[in-house]
Amino acid sequence: MVVRPINPFDIFSAEARGNHALYARMRTDDPVHRALDPQSGKPVWFLTRHDDCVSFMKDKRFSKENRLGLSAAKDTHDSINRHMLNLDEPDHARLKTLVHKAFTPGRVHHLRPRLQLLADGLFEAMDSELADGDEFDLAERYAEVFSLMSIMAMLGIPAADYDQFRVWTKTMLLSTDEDTAHTAIIEFSMYLHREIDLRREASSAPDDLLTGLIFAEDAGDRLSRQELLAMIFLLFAAGYETVANLIG
Repeated sequence: MVVRPINPFDIFSAEARGNHALYARMRTDDPVHRALDPQSGKPVWFLTRHDDCVSFMKDKRFSKENRLGLSAAKDTHDSINRHMLNLDEPDHARLKTLVHKAFTPGRVHHLRPRLQLLADGLFEAMDSELADGDEFDLAERYAEVFSLMSIMAMLGIPAADYDQFRVWTKTMLLSTDEDTAHTAIIEFSMYLHREIDLRREASSAPDDLLTGLIFAEDAGDRLSRQELLAMIFLLFAAGYETVANLIG
């Protein structure tokens, strides 16, 4: 058997994921490691030592925001990434205040029974479809489905659209092909544009998180349409694979 050697600093490779021996070598041999993001092609740096990370986080010369000029090909991808995690103050505080008004304790509390029903339904389906002793993929049958459908339920997106959102989300998060990712972002955005329009024009909009984000207001300030799209993308980016991996 031929074992392909691992480039010790090919940090985006599948072999590098969870490879703590590799991380240890990085801390010793290349503690500030420069690499290229396979999705955007932009340079990124990995800081691997605690003291370096602390100094970096406290240094006001560094920014979360991408202040480089955007090419036409990457403008769409970068625009949905202009959410709270990628913004400095005062923009970060402004968005946080508005989003907090949508994430009310009451709305979160009322989600609990819906998510419990979703979880129970997935397990019941497995009980009816699998015999005792059958093996199954927990990630595929439960973790990925529950995490994605939970976000869709929070936003008021029909469960029937699960397959399409799974394709869009995985493509936007994982695809290294710029054209494929661009198409997914456009389709994802157009779907949400329609949902936003329906709720803004409805005489009685549903009490879901998407409606809450649309009408969240602070001193006359509201989320712009682009900010809404970026916030919804953040929910999928942070709540899909993160939760699925945690369950796994």
